[in-house]
Amino acid sequence: MFTEPIGQINTGQVTYFKEGKTVPSITLDLRQAVMHKIHGQDEQGLRAMIEGSIDAQEAALPGLGVVFETIWKHIDTSEQNELVSVLKQQVDQASLKPLK
Repeated sequence: MFTEPIGQINTGQVTYFKEGKTVPSITLDLRQAVMHKIHGQDEQGLRAMIEGSIDAQEAALPGLGVVFETIWKHIDTSEQNELVSVLKQQVDQASLKPLK
């Protein structure tokens, strides 16, 4: 199958290479790349991916954004309000250091 995606995330495109061999360039937008990577995962695998991305390198953040967007689009307004409430509470409690 495919190895880990490589390329510049800020371009919104990721190029995949087959293990050991370069194949014709296949470019996917970031949303498609993330969905491709997590497609077929069971709930335990999805949880492990999320938990493994929390407090990890910043390169994981765009993928979490895609995951969050997917969740947001498929939950009702009351669940969205609950998420916003939790976020607001945590942002208000955050101790921020000055930006350098």
